[in-house]
Amino acid sequence: MVRCSIACRVAALAGALLASIVATGCNLQNDVRFANEGVGSNLYSSDVQRQYRIQQLYYGYLCGQAALPLAGISPEGVPVCDFPVFGTLQWNTLVQAGMNDIDTRCDAYLAWYDSRKRSQRPLISQINTTGRLVNAILLASSPSAATIGVVAEAFGFAAATVNNYHSRLLYEIDTSTLQALVLDNQRTFREGIVDLKFQAKPAVEHALRSYLRICMPFSIETEVNTVLTSVKRTGEPPPPLIGTGTVEAAVDATKPRTAEQRVTVVRVTPPPPVLETPEVKKLFSVGGYGERDLRNLQRALCVPNSQLGTVGARTRTAYAIFETYVAAEPNVTKDGMVSSDDEYSRAVKYDPCDVTKFRNIFEAEQLSGPSDVALLARQIRLKNVPGIVALDPAVTDLSLLRTNIAAANAFLGTGQADGAGPDEVTPQLFSALGIKPRQM
Repeated sequence: MVRCSIACRVAALAGALLASIVATGCNLQNDVRFANEGVGSNLYSSDVQRQYRIQQLYYGYLCGQAALPLAGISPEGVPVCDFPVFGTLQWNTLVQAGMNDIDTRCDAYLAWYDSRKRSQRPLISQINTTGRLVNAILLASSPSAATIGVVAEAFGFAAATVNNYHSRLLYEIDTSTLQALVLDNQRTFREGIVDLKFQAKPAVEHALRSYLRICMPFSIETEVNTVLTSVKRTGEPPPPLIGTGTVEAAVDATKPRTAEQRVTVVRVTPPPPVLETPEVKKLFSVGGYGERDLRNLQRALCVPNSQLGTVGARTRTAYAIFETYVAAEPNVTKDGMVSSDDEYSRAVKYDPCDVTKFRNIFEAEQLSGPSDVALLARQIRLKNVPGIVALDPAVTDLSLLRTNIAAANAFLGTGQADGAGPDEVTPQLFSALGIKPRQM
C-alpha cells in the first residue's frame, strides 16, 4: 500500500463527513467499502464531538488547498479556516474546492469500478444481455417502444439479483455509460450553482453533500431506474435526480434579512368575550355586539351624547329614520332592530354625526354640503309653504332653516314620520318636496 501524505490522511479523516478513505493512491484495494459506498456514504457519526472535529479538519484541508484565510494550524498540523472573516467570495471558493476534492474521490471510485468490472466474470451470464439493453436505453436519444418494453423486462431480472455481489445493477452498466451519467450530472450541478452567493457554512455543507451523492452507488442505481421508468412512460429522459433546488433554498435561508423581510412573531391575545348587556339587547336582535358597538351606532345616528349607552325614545326614533332611509338597500328589515351585520355596517359606514348641526343620520348624509341646504330652502319656497321666514336665497346654515322645516312638515303632513321632531328633515319630507336623495 502506498504511504499517504499528510493531506491524504487529513482527507481520510473527513470520511465521516463527506467521503470514505478513497483519495487517489490510498486504500484502493478495499473492495467491500468501494462496492457498498463508492466515494463514501458514512456522513454521520454518533459521536458529535468527534464529528465536529473531523469537520474542522476537512474544511481546514480545503481552506489550505484553496488559499483561503486561515486562523492558524490545528494540533494535527492541519490549517484552520478563519470562517468569521469569510465573505461571499470565500464561501463560494470553499464550495468549488470541496467539489474539486469530491471529483478526485469520484474519479478514483470510477477507476476502481472499471478495474473491478474488467477483472470479474459475471456469475450469471444472462446479465450481460441486461447490461447491453440498459446501456442502449441510457444512451439512446429516441428509443423505440419495442426496446423500452424489452429493457423494462430485463431490468426486472437485474433487480432480482441485487443481493448477489457481482450482479447488482451498478455492475451491469457499461463503464462508459456510468461515467457519462455521473459526469453529466456533475456538470449540470456545477452549472446550476454558478450564480449562487454562499454566505454561511450550513449552505456550503449542504451543497457539498448534495454533490457527493451524485457519485454514490445507490444514487447512480436510482438514477438509472428513474431514467428507465421515465423513458418507458414518456419517451423522454427526466432531469437529474440530484438537482440544485435544495441548494438554492439553503443559500436563500442563510441570507441576511432586512427589517422588512424579517418575520416577526406577534402573540395575539384573543379579545374578551362580547358582553351583551340588557341595553344592547333592546336594539340588537343579532348576537355578537356589545356596549361599545351600541355607542358607535348611536353616534352614527346623531343621538345626543347625554343619551349614549341607553336605548331610549331618541335612539329608537333615530334608528327608525335610518331604516326608512335605507329600506331599498339589501339585507335591511324595517323592524326597529339591528337584525343583520350588513345593517349595522351600513349605519356606521361614515364618520360619527356632528350633533351640533344634524338631528338624524339622513340629515347628516344628505345635507352635508352648502348646496344641499340651499336646494332644500329653495324647494320649500317653491311649495309656497305658509308661515316661512324670509331668508337669503343662498342660505347654507341648516340651523337658520329649522323654522321653515317645521312649517313645511306641518303643511305637507310629514312632521311626525318615524317619530321625528317637527323641525327634522326626513326621507318623507324630501319626497314631498320632490328632492331625490343622493346615493351614498
